[in-house]
Amino acid sequence: MHRRSFLASATFAFLTIVRIADFATTLHFDQSLSHEGNPVVFIFGGGLPALVLTGVVVWVVCTAFLFAFWRGTPLRLAKQPKRFGGFVRIWIQRVVKPRHSITDSLPGGSHWNEGLQAIRLFGLGLSWAIIFGSIAAIHAWFATRVADGGAYQHMYSTLRVGKLNLFVFLMTPAGFLVGATIFFISEYRSARSVAGRRSDREI
Repeated sequence: MHRRSFLASATFAFLTIVRIADFATTLHFDQSLSHEGNPVVFIFGGGLPALVLTGVVVWVVCTAFLFAFWRGTPLRLAKQPKRFGGFVRIWIQRVVKPRHSITDSLPGGSHWNEGLQAIRLFGLGLSWAIIFGSIAAIHAWFATRVADGGAYQHMYSTLRVGKLNLFVFLMTPAGFLVGATIFFISEYRSARSVAGRRSDREI
């Protein structure tokens, strides 16, 4: 529980800091938002209110998912695996492969514990995807507006469509993978801790 509290708090802190920094650097380097990669601004032409609103919505959604990760319970297992890879395989077999109805996966349903696992994994992965994307966006502003030439500016010129910097979007899958990895490590250690306490009680 304490480990999950720390991970949720640290992720929330990182998320909040980088989102504020991303917003601040955007307004500093691009007051007209002509190079903003936010889809609502870039595709639909939304201005500053749209940028602020979407930023707040993303932050609130991630915060709600992080709360689910923090307060959620680990996967209930009859036998705890001794290796991390075995835990991941069992998790996939229990959560991903079965095809349960939506009602069974909702609160009160017979497979709510499995449904909650998917929500908690997605929440942590989404938060870290946003963190990585925001850091990439901040770096992009400084690298392309402050630095003179260099390898990054060359990469930026090749990884773009019009005014849109694709490097930011390419970083988000890496962030999701980091978040998913953190999730599985945390859940595995929680499962091992539960198994250890059961062994102590049996002794």
